[in-house]
Amino acid sequence: MNFVKLIEDSFKKYEENYCLVYDNRYLTYSEVSNKIKMIMNLIDSRNVMPKQTIALKFGSNSEHYYYSIFACLLNNLVCCFLPDDYNVDVNEQHFNWLLTDNKDVVSGSEFSEIAPGLFLIELESKCGPKELINEDVIFILTTSGSTGAAKWVLLTSQNLSFSVEAINSYMNITEEDILMPLKSFSHVSTITSELLLSVIYGACLILEPSKFFAKKFNPLIEKYKVSSITIVPTILSFMLQYKPEVYLKNLRNISVIGGPASKNLLIEAMKVLPNTKIYCGYGLTEATSRVTFLDSDRLVSKIESIGRALPGVQVRLLNENSDNEILEPYVVGEICVAGKNIMLGYLHDGAVHGANILRTKDLAYKDSEGYFYHMGRSDDVIVINGINVSAFAIEKKIEEVEGVFSAYVFVEQRTTGAETITAVVVTSEDSKVNENTIYKYALKHLKSHEVPKRIIVTSELPSISGKVSRNKLKLYYGLKEM
Repeated sequence: MNFVKLIEDSFKKYEENYCLVYDNRYLTYSEVSNKIKMIMNLIDSRNVMPKQTIALKFGSNSEHYYYSIFACLLNNLVCCFLPDDYNVDVNEQHFNWLLTDNKDVVSGSEFSEIAPGLFLIELESKCGPKELINEDVIFILTTSGSTGAAKWVLLTSQNLSFSVEAINSYMNITEEDILMPLKSFSHVSTITSELLLSVIYGACLILEPSKFFAKKFNPLIEKYKVSSITIVPTILSFMLQYKPEVYLKNLRNISVIGGPASKNLLIEAMKVLPNTKIYCGYGLTEATSRVTFLDSDRLVSKIESIGRALPGVQVRLLNENSDNEILEPYVVGEICVAGKNIMLGYLHDGAVHGANILRTKDLAYKDSEGYFYHMGRSDDVIVINGINVSAFAIEKKIEEVEGVFSAYVFVEQRTTGAETITAVVVTSEDSKVNENTIYKYALKHLKSHEVPKRIIVTSELPSISGKVSRNKLKLYYGLKEM
C-alpha cells in the first residue's frame, strides 16, 4: 500500500482514539487531522509545488512541529529535518522552502506567518535536485555527525513503511499503547519508532517540548502511563538515577538504540525494572534507524550483543582488506547491510549518490547462533606516540568497572608534546567510582600506553537527546586533541 495512503487511512481508522497529548490537552485523531489539514491548506496557499523540498527547523518537539511533519508528508513534499545547530543560508541549495517557529532563523529574508508562531520562508533555491522529483523520496535527514561530518540522507516511502513494520514486529505497539519521544523529531529513530509507529498502529503520543531532563521526564512517564519509549544508552543511564522504581514501573517496553549499551547499564535496568521488556539494537540513519535487534528474552544470555538482523534485512561481515564475506563465527569484520530499509543515497552538491549495499565502517563479530557483537568502528583507531590503539577496546574495558555506565576516550597533546589518553567516564550521581578507581583498574587491565593519564568522572553529558557527540564532548571539557 502507498505509504501516504496508509497514514491517511490511519487517521480515519482511529479517528475517535486519542492521538496526541500536548500541554495537558488530549486531541483525537480526528482533531489532529483537522489541524494538519489547516497547515496543508496554508502551505498550498503559498503555491508550494509537489515534490519541492521543505525544511523544518523548530526549537522543540512542539505541536506545530508535529502537525507540520504530517502536513508536508500528506502534501507530497520532500520534508527535510534540520538539527538544532544547523545554520540556514538564504541561498540554501538543498531546500526550496523553510517552515519554522523562528522568523529570524534566516536573517534578511521575507516570511509569511501562515499560523500564529509558524513561519514559511521561500529560499533562493528555485528547484530541488532533479533526481528527487522522479523518486519516492519523502524525507531528508542528517546523520548525527557524532563521529565526523554530517551527511544528508535520502529516505523513501518504502524505507519508512518497511522499517516501521519491522520495528513493530518485536515492539508490538497497538492502539492501547502510549508513547513519548525523549529525543528530537530530527532523529530518525523518533520518526520511525514514535511519530509514524504511533499513527500507523493507532497509539497515543505524549509531546513534551522541553529538552530531556530525567527529573522532569520520569514523573511525566508515570503521570501519562507511558508504555513504550525508544532511547539511547546515555538517556537510560540518567533515567535510572531518578526514582525509576516509582516513575518507570508502568513501562512495557524500552528500546535502547544509538550505540551498544554497556553490560553494567543493562544489568542495572533489569534490576530496577523487572517487569519491563528491554530491547537492544543497532542501526543508523542510512538504514532508516534499525538493522538488528536483541529480543528481551535473550538479554541475559546475550547481554552484550546487538542482536540479529531484522526480518527482511541482510547483514554480512566483510573482511576489511579483501572484501570477502566472513562466514566463521567470532571473526571481526565490517558490518554491511542490504534491504528495503537502506536509503536511496546521500544528497551532495545537488546530486544523489546511491548505495544499494551499505558499508557502515562499524565492526562486529557474530557468535555460533548468529548474534552480532559490536566492536567499534574501523576508523576509531587512535595513535599514541606512534602506536595504534583501539579507542573502543579501552572504553569497553573501563565500562567493566562496577558503577560505570559509559566511557569515551580521546588523545590529547600536552604542552611538552607528549600524547596521552583522556577518558570521560559516566556514572550515576550516587556512585562511589572516582578517578582513582578507574586509574587502578586501567593499570591492572590495560597496556601501559593505553592507560588514561587524565580521567573525568561525571554524571552529566552535553547533547544527551541523541547519540553523544564526541566533538561536543571535546568542547564541553576543553579537550586539546591532536
